[in-house]
Amino acid sequence: MCGKMDKLKRLLHENIYLYDFALQRSFGQYNKSMETFIESISKIDPIGDYEAFREKMKEIPALPYNDIYAIRRAYGENTLYGHAYNLLEYAGLDRKDIFYTPILEHGIPYSSQFDGTKYKLNNAYIFQGKNNSEAWEREKKQKAYYIGPYIHYCEGIYDAKTIESIKSKNGLTALVFLPHSIETNQFKVDISRVLEEFKKATGSDIKTIIACVYCMDAPNIEEPSDDNIHFVSAGFKLDHNFIRRLRTIMELADVVYYSSFSSSIGYAYYLQKRIICNPTERDYEELGKLVDVTAVEKLKTLHELFGIDAVVDKKAQRSFINQYWGIDEIKSPDEIRCIVDENKRRIKRRLGF
Repeated sequence: MCGKMDKLKRLLHENIYLYDFALQRSFGQYNKSMETFIESISKIDPIGDYEAFREKMKEIPALPYNDIYAIRRAYGENTLYGHAYNLLEYAGLDRKDIFYTPILEHGIPYSSQFDGTKYKLNNAYIFQGKNNSEAWEREKKQKAYYIGPYIHYCEGIYDAKTIESIKSKNGLTALVFLPHSIETNQFKVDISRVLEEFKKATGSDIKTIIACVYCMDAPNIEEPSDDNIHFVSAGFKLDHNFIRRLRTIMELADVVYYSSFSSSIGYAYYLQKRIICNPTERDYEELGKLVDVTAVEKLKTLHELFGIDAVVDKKAQRSFINQYWGIDEIKSPDEIRCIVDENKRRIKRRLGF
């Protein structure tokens, strides 16, 4: 029975039309409930009204399978964080073109070990940087594209006047990205410790701290009582405006602090923010247990490049960021349109259309 199921899965992964049909039939009710939840929670501004967002996250529909939250379609990964929707808008394409858009890897993996088994679908894939390009060419048959930091392809959620007004009120502002959980692996966040370490590392000249909380953690984190700490979130991970809110949160900051690896580090660099990466030995130990030694090595490299006492080496910083976030790979609207069109032709040609 198990062998037959594996064979069926491989067949579905080869034909995205059949795969999409099967997913819609199997998870139609779940998709509808998620779309209703997304529509509701997207009306809340989790930057200006974090408390309302946190309460709404308690109403999230239960997962019907052991996986991450996503709309169960053939292009499911492209429903995460608004990356694909904003990319299509940037290129002047319709949202319906998401079906033929290559699958965007939604974040930079913690581990540096390439896991080719994750990329099963007979579709092209999009990455930000070329850190895994050699392994991809060696192990995978699908086409890969590299387009640079996703945050390039969207505008913030607040206009320039609103940003200026908030920054004027907040004064010198630091943004703390808290280590976040995923649905299947939980980081345990001691928020008081993170904020205390940040204050020790940066001194007392910071007037406001913005603490950015991942959506899945919002219902479970107890915020310390401090008028100078503002808790925010970029929103629910399936909200099309997630990446736009993330950009706005970064635009409100003067310095961005990390105690762990984050896909947003490259975005902070792209937006020319000062980055401080100041993990503790405990952070290294926990990351090693949860992921692997390569994740620890990557975090140590970030500390060497962006630590509070690091000797600034702009060339080395740019080289590292470019490797994972592809600063040199940014594409024009015409180039994005060509990628989507090429992939559409490839899919149809492989299936005999």
